[in-house]
Amino acid sequence: MSALNPTTRKHKYPGYVFAELCESICRYLQFYHTAVISIHDNIHFLDFHEKTRQIQAQVTTLATICKVGPSASETEQTQHGVVLLNYLYQKVLGLSDKNLCNVLYSILYPCCQIYFSRFLHQWLIKGTFNDPHGEFFVNPTRKYLTTRCRTYWTRSYEIKEDIVPDFLVNLKDQILVCGRLINLLQLCNPGNNLCACLIGKNPLVLTCCITRDKLTQLEQSASKYYLEASMQCGSKFSFTRYLERSRESDITYLQLIAKKRAVTLRRLECKLIN
Repeated sequence: MSALNPTTRKHKYPGYVFAELCESICRYLQFYHTAVISIHDNIHFLDFHEKTRQIQAQVTTLATICKVGPSASETEQTQHGVVLLNYLYQKVLGLSDKNLCNVLYSILYPCCQIYFSRFLHQWLIKGTFNDPHGEFFVNPTRKYLTTRCRTYWTRSYEIKEDIVPDFLVNLKDQILVCGRLINLLQLCNPGNNLCACLIGKNPLVLTCCITRDKLTQLEQSASKYYLEASMQCGSKFSFTRYLERSRESDITYLQLIAKKRAVTLRRLECKLIN
């Protein structure tokens, strides 16, 4: 499954997620090969079986998940794209053995990381993405991308509900709006301080975390970036505050006009009296 086609030099299925799965399996098989050949040749069969019991369970589980081997049905095929990502995620949730979980985590993590770095990070930081295989759940609607009216905001990017990763279901709408905002800001005002900050610093605010330490580091990195961006861009824009300032400016202007009018009237009155 993980071998490249000798003619095309491509994987069996297209897409970055499947390619990363194949790379992860190759790395695991190298570990498996190293673990097996490190066992002494003069060991008894029962001892060999006992020493490799955990590895056998890992390989059997992986073969079942990847739907390869003698127990696999001919009609079953390995999923790819986000379907594969959801499939692996659900399999991890269904395991209770610590060793098997660690192995599957080591395979799932790079698949999630490629999704985070290639799609989510690009969309949230730059407002754009490159998705030649249709793996990202944000879908550009080509006929609206060239429009410059309200439909650009409402219709140019939409969610493909059937390929939203299970672990992002609750965040899909926020992800869509955030990317839309950055995309529109880049289009209307590419010299904006926030755009310059995002492109210049390229902050690490989004990555796949499977340990508490990694999550803590990510939270610290995100907080640091937020403070730096706030200092560079100023306080958060508020339409309510903007309208209040406009109203205050109007009142001040009207008061100034009233004062000048009063001064003019007094001057005219003085002239008439004299």
